[in-house]
Amino acid sequence: MTDLPDFLTAEDTARLIGVSERTLARWHSVRKGPARIRVGRKVLYRLVSVHDWLRANETSPSKTFEGGRYEHA
Repeated sequence: MTDLPDFLTAEDTARLIGVSERTLARWHSVRKGPARIRVGRKVLYRLVSVHDWLRANETSPSKTFEGGRYEHA
Protein backbone atom coordinates (compact mmCIF):
# COMPACT_ATOMS: atom_id res chain seq x y z
CA MET A 1 0.00 0.00 0.00
CA THR A 2 1.16 3.55 -0.61
CA ASP A 3 1.12 6.49 1.77
CA LEU A 4 -1.50 8.04 -0.54
CA PRO A 5 -4.89 6.62 0.46
CA ASP A 6 -6.52 6.97 -2.99
CA PHE A 7 -3.71 5.19 -4.83
CA LEU A 8 -2.53 1.59 -5.05
CA THR A 9 0.87 0.19 -5.99
CA ALA A 10 1.14 -2.21 -8.93
CA GLU A 11 1.51 -5.05 -6.42
CA ASP A 12 -1.68 -4.07 -4.57
CA THR A 13 -3.61 -3.57 -7.81
CA ALA A 14 -2.53 -6.94 -9.17
CA ARG A 15 -3.59 -8.65 -5.94
CA LEU A 16 -6.93 -6.79 -5.91
CA ILE A 17 -7.93 -7.92 -9.42
CA GLY A 18 -6.26 -11.33 -9.28
CA VAL A 19 -3.49 -11.01 -11.87
CA SER A 20 0.29 -10.72 -11.74
CA GLU A 21 2.23 -7.46 -11.86
CA ARG A 22 3.67 -8.69 -15.15
CA THR A 23 0.15 -9.02 -16.57
CA LEU A 24 -0.62 -5.43 -15.53
CA ALA A 25 2.54 -4.25 -17.31
CA ARG A 26 1.66 -6.28 -20.42
CA TRP A 27 -1.88 -4.89 -20.42
CA HIS A 28 -0.47 -1.35 -20.22
CA SER A 29 1.73 -1.98 -23.27
CA VAL A 30 -1.34 -2.97 -25.33
CA ARG A 31 -3.53 -0.23 -23.82
CA LYS A 32 -5.69 -2.60 -21.82
CA GLY A 33 -6.36 -2.62 -18.09
CA PRO A 34 -6.89 0.18 -15.60
CA ALA A 35 -5.32 3.62 -16.11
CA ARG A 36 -2.07 4.17 -14.27
CA ILE A 37 0.20 7.00 -13.21
CA ARG A 38 3.98 6.96 -13.29
CA VAL A 39 5.78 9.02 -10.67
CA GLY A 40 9.47 8.65 -11.37
CA ARG A 41 10.01 4.88 -11.40
CA LYS A 42 6.94 4.15 -9.29
CA VAL A 43 3.69 3.05 -10.96
CA LEU A 44 0.47 3.89 -9.14
CA TYR A 45 -3.17 3.10 -9.84
CA ARG A 46 -5.96 5.38 -8.68
CA LEU A 47 -8.41 3.21 -6.71
CA VAL A 48 -11.43 4.81 -8.37
CA SER A 49 -9.92 4.11 -11.83
CA VAL A 50 -9.50 0.43 -10.97
CA HIS A 51 -13.13 0.22 -9.84
CA ASP A 52 -14.31 2.09 -12.98
CA TRP A 53 -12.31 -0.26 -15.21
CA LEU A 54 -13.78 -3.31 -13.48
CA ARG A 55 -17.32 -1.94 -13.92
CA ALA A 56 -16.66 -1.14 -17.59
CA ASN A 57 -15.55 -4.74 -18.20
CA GLU A 58 -18.47 -6.35 -16.42
CA THR A 59 -20.50 -8.72 -18.61
CA SER A 60 -23.85 -10.44 -18.28
CA PRO A 61 -24.47 -14.10 -19.10
CA SER A 62 -25.77 -14.66 -22.62
CA LYS A 63 -27.83 -17.76 -21.79
CA THR A 64 -30.46 -18.37 -19.15
CA PHE A 65 -31.28 -21.58 -17.39
CA GLU A 66 -34.99 -22.22 -17.13
CA GLY A 67 -36.88 -25.42 -16.42
CA GLY A 68 -33.93 -27.79 -16.66
CA ARG A 69 -32.89 -26.75 -20.18
CA TYR A 70 -30.86 -23.92 -21.58
CA GLU A 71 -32.82 -21.43 -23.63
CA HIS A 72 -30.88 -20.31 -26.68
CA ALA A 73 -31.30 -16.76 -27.85
